Amino acid sequence: MRTLKKTSIISILMLLSLNFVLAAKGNIGSKNLENSEKTLLSAIESDNLGLSISSIQILGELNLNSAVIPLMKILHNSDNTEIRIAASLALYKISDKRGIYALKMAAKYDNSERVRKMCSNFYTQYLLEHKIT
Repeated sequence: MRTLKKTSIISILMLLSLNFVLAAKGNIGSKNLENSEKTLLSAIESDNLGLSISSIQILGELNLNSAVIPLMKILHNSDNTEIRIAASLALYKISDKRGIYALKMAAKYDNSERVRKMCSNFYTQYLLEHKIT
C-alpha cells in the first residue's frame, strides 16, 4: 500500500513537471500551467512529508515567483526542519529579494542551528553569485 502511495505521488509530481516543461515550450495553454502551479502550491502544505518536500523542490527549480510568500511562510512557521531547509533552498533558487531577505533573517534568528547554518550558506552563496558585498 505504501509503495502504491509513493508511486502515485511520484507520478503526480512528474506530470506536473511535464506540464511546466511543455508550457515553457508553448505546447500547453496557460490554464494548464496555472492549474499545475496551484496544485504544487497546495501540495507544499500536505501532511505527506515527501510530497511537501518534492513540491517545494519543483517550485524552486521552476523559479516561480508566486511561490515566494508561501515558501517564506513555511520557512518561518513549519515545525519540521527538513521542510524549512527545502523551503530555504527553493527561496535561494528563485532569488526574489523578499525570499533572500527571509534567508538572511533565518540565518540569524531561526530556532534550529541546522536551519540557521543552511540559510547562512544559501545567503552567502547568493551574495557571491551576485557580487554583493
